[in-house]
Amino acid sequence: NYNYLHGVLRYYYRNNYIFYKDYLQKNKGYITGKLSDRITEYIKQLGRAASKDELKTHLNISSDSMIFNVVNNQSEIFQWDYNYYNCLDNICIYSDEKDLIIDMIDEIMSNHKNYCSAKLIFEYCNLLIPDMITRNNIINANNLFYLIGAIHSEKYKFRIPHILPAGSNLTSTEDIIRSF
Repeated sequence: NYNYLHGVLRYYYRNNYIFYKDYLQKNKGYITGKLSDRITEYIKQLGRAASKDELKTHLNISSDSMIFNVVNNQSEIFQWDYNYYNCLDNICIYSDEKDLIIDMIDEIMSNHKNYCSAKLIFEYCNLLIPDMITRNNIINANNLFYLIGAIHSEKYKFRIPHILPAGSNLTSTEDIIRSF
């Protein structure tokens, strides 16, 4: 009987576990709550991107898929680089810089048959808005690609390292190469 077992465990191991209605949790001092909130709060406290291993260790996350699901379903948290994640609260980007990024992507696309790559926009941003790059600790094209994907996901289609117009039918690198 589940309820009987729950009661016996609570009686004998009152100090070792935290007991809830439907489950119990090892009492290690971990904070409970929504995983997305816990990840966001941890990354905010760090003030920088956190690695997958840091998140798993600090937040007692058992699988990569738990992190992946949070990142895919939470607009506040985004991938920063391979196996690194950041949150928008750690980013300082002004509205005129966001508009300028759109203008730069549109200009690159007009010169390259509706195509832009992470490297092209990274080089362009380094020339025109180096302060934004420095202020946000953007050290490579992937960082900028994922940031732009987080703030402009409705305007463009993102497939690493490709940035395409939102309505584009191109879905793979092969499709992109064939279109040129």
